[in-house]
Amino acid sequence: MLQTTRVVPLVLVVQFGSIACAQEWRQVLPSQRAYLALAHDEARGRTVLFGGRGWDSQPVAGTWEFDGTTWHQVTTAVEPPARFEHALAYDTARARTVLYGGLTYASTPLADTWEYDGTTWTQVATPASPTAKFDHGLAYDVGRGRVVLFGGRNLQITPAETWEYDGITWTHVSTPTSPAPQLNPPMAYDRARGRTILFASNGITSSTWEYDGTTWSLVSTPASPPSIGTMAYDTARQRTVLFGTGTWEYDGTSWTQVATAGPPDRVNHAMAFDTAHAQVVLFGGMVHGRLAADTWTYDGVNWREALAVRAPPRREGHVLVQDTWRGRTVLFGGVADPHCFSTSVSFPTDTWEYATAWSPVQTLTSPPPRSFAAATFDAARGRTVMFGGMAPNLTGLADTWEYDGVNWIQVVTTAAPPARWDHSLANDLARGRTVLFGGLPLMPADTWEYDGGNWVQVTTAASPPARSGAGMVYDSARNRVVLNGGFGPGPLADTWEYDGNNWIQVTTAARPRGDSMVMSYDAARGRTVWFGSGGYLLYPMDTWEYDGTSWTQVTSGTGPWGRWATAMAYDPARGRMVLFGGGYSDCSVLLETTFSDTWELLPPRTPTWTRHGTGCAGSNGVPLLAPAPGSVPALGSTLQLQLHSLPAQPGAALLVFGFDFTQWNTTPLPMPLAAVGLPGCSLWIAPVAGAQRFVAHAGGNASVPIAIPANPSLAGVVVATQALVFDPATPSGAAVTNGGILRLF
Repeated sequence: MLQTTRVVPLVLVVQFGSIACAQEWRQVLPSQRAYLALAHDEARGRTVLFGGRGWDSQPVAGTWEFDGTTWHQVTTAVEPPARFEHALAYDTARARTVLYGGLTYASTPLADTWEYDGTTWTQVATPASPTAKFDHGLAYDVGRGRVVLFGGRNLQITPAETWEYDGITWTHVSTPTSPAPQLNPPMAYDRARGRTILFASNGITSSTWEYDGTTWSLVSTPASPPSIGTMAYDTARQRTVLFGTGTWEYDGTSWTQVATAGPPDRVNHAMAFDTAHAQVVLFGGMVHGRLAADTWTYDGVNWREALAVRAPPRREGHVLVQDTWRGRTVLFGGVADPHCFSTSVSFPTDTWEYATAWSPVQTLTSPPPRSFAAATFDAARGRTVMFGGMAPNLTGLADTWEYDGVNWIQVVTTAAPPARWDHSLANDLARGRTVLFGGLPLMPADTWEYDGGNWVQVTTAASPPARSGAGMVYDSARNRVVLNGGFGPGPLADTWEYDGNNWIQVTTAARPRGDSMVMSYDAARGRTVWFGSGGYLLYPMDTWEYDGTSWTQVTSGTGPWGRWATAMAYDPARGRMVLFGGGYSDCSVLLETTFSDTWELLPPRTPTWTRHGTGCAGSNGVPLLAPAPGSVPALGSTLQLQLHSLPAQPGAALLVFGFDFTQWNTTPLPMPLAAVGLPGCSLWIAPVAGAQRFVAHAGGNASVPIAIPANPSLAGVVVATQALVFDPATPSGAAVTNGGILRLF
């Protein structure tokens, strides 16, 4: 008989964060690019970035804003088409960022004018306009309320013409003198002197010009920067700042080189002056022939890299692991620039951590350089465990390393798997074992387990076929290690599960295929998430999910660019996947890159219940905590939680709630309960004091209605729960159920 108790309202003190509108990939920082444009929105204190040319030489879309500390991508209903070699200027009188021209995907020059008010982009139909062009300069004349355009080119000519935009139309201005035709001329408006400044260069000689709204005048300066760069006007110090090869300043009379260390020299970057923070902002460009994605600020004395928005240098074949004890995503190693026409290959041995921003970690010791190692987080011991990898001399490694959040320590074991790379690793939470499978160069089909002290090879009755590069995760809802795909040879699409004793193949109707993909487990939703490619030189942007029964494709063609040798981890504190880096190489068309981009996959706005962990046996079997069929934790509804396999005699259970399922009072979860007289039982969630309910039952089963408040601010909140079942018929007098994770929507 199913016993029903009174409705229990779910009233807990929570902290709220921003919630995604739908399941989608979002880029955390602007990607590496050149030929972009910046302008500073003085009314809102934001530096606006739009467009640029990306790693594949194609134009980039997207609007980003920098508040002086962090970048945020802005979603607008309408947006200018992707482009590069365009220009931006901020119209202070009308509080609009103005965009003109550029090049499209088909390398077609544009003649469109757009305005951005901080919320919406609007295309402006002007009665007159310059011819379609790119590589032009743009500056806003504050004194006359005009956007000034000079130079640029279309596909045939490079005119030396001047245009002005007043917010309604463009007007061509005939001047008695003019700079020679210019490509991408640095321009800035000197507010103190009421002049638009243009720095001209033909690659051999350079000159400085000023425009007063009527004519251009050549300025004779004692010295001049040696080459072209990008300019911004510092209103606080009344200086025009140019950066390209070193830092130069112009005071209206002469140029002076500033003796200060700064960003690496570069070309095709962008700069703007942030009036809210009195600093020049610089982003991107080309550094030694490579695209950059770094952000720097200059206060007139020192250049500083914006640490809150920097990222690890580009790489592929690295490891990425979520340290659930400390709430940090840990990155190590990999290889940079390993492709077809690279002149140098580097193997970084740096360690980075990410929560909402990346920061490097200085460790006393570090593993030797390697790529295609495998790593996982041992939640029982609070250690990132890494094994093997490929050394720079292309040989396999067989060493075991652990990272405790402070330092890397090599673990010497009496036994270990043979040297290998491109293998798979996952941590079995219930058994406290790190599981290893497969790899290169010999592509063995062997299974090994590591308990924190030694490696032991496991003999199983069945086994996945030999492979490398397979995705492997631990599914805490079903207590299984899940393996999918890889290369064996040829891209594979089979799914296998390991329960600690044997491997079992799972047949699914649909399934992802790929030899270069990554997998991670979303514990809050009970889904294994797969992102990857379809095989050699095939780089689709596909994301799939596996619920223990079937695979479902959730995105296609959106998200991170297709790539191989990337890495992904699940951040349970923020409920999202984190992906970093990877590579692309197609030598047939001389297109290759390694990435330094960070992406996050935000979950859908749907209520879910997910089983988490296992219970322990009572007098009537293992008690089970689960919702009634079809019942979900939707806002404004009543969730019907049910307890099954309770003792046959009437009794009670204690249902506890919390918000964490990774640690409780600094103790890692799951926490064995043998010390409190419950051998074989584990606590899987972190109870919150005062958030518990006694549940009376008549024997066998019980139902607990949980009222979910109709409060929109609860959307996306994750609540964990588990029950202690009082059972006098057992030696310990009690048993526990599995845990459960509720996502409220």
